[in-house]
Amino acid sequence: MAVTLTVEVTAHLLIVERIAFDWLYHLYCPVEFALLVLYLRNSIISSRLRRITLYCIVVFAFVSLAFSTFLYGFKSIPGANIGTGSVLLVSLCTYVLFNLNAEDERPIFLLTNFWICAGLLLFFGVCTFFFGIYKPLFDLNAGDAYRLFGLIVSPLNLLLYLFIILGLLCSLHKRTY
Repeated sequence: MAVTLTVEVTAHLLIVERIAFDWLYHLYCPVEFALLVLYLRNSIISSRLRRITLYCIVVFAFVSLAFSTFLYGFKSIPGANIGTGSVLLVSLCTYVLFNLNAEDERPIFLLTNFWICAGLLLFFGVCTFFFGIYKPLFDLNAGDAYRLFGLIVSPLNLLLYLFIILGLLCSLHKRTY
């Protein structure tokens, strides 16, 4: 969350100063993907799948760099990068949700990974389509694309953070007095 906050604050400051900020998301995308996969990886029991997740991080970093260099030139929001990472994260979150610890006696809504995976599924599930069409929308009308970005992505971003906070609160051990 600290990395995300740093990127968002930096992007906001660049926007205020009317300086191009899109390049920042080209760097952030593989970092965010790696951090989320490493977190979710802790919930995977299968050693084979845990190994595959590490390979996915490396492959995605190369693919993302290739998209950024050859498709976008670091000059537009990296929709293909985000979309590709989103599909992989949605798949991993779905796996984690279907394999939550059944021996845990707590209700599902008190499990950390339920909230975090649900938030990631909601955010990336909805935004994947939008990020896929963002560049063509931006090419048609940059102002409308930015406004649509704010209408779709910003509320979902807040919802994602809310779900992450709820998950973190669930990870606190209840004390008995």
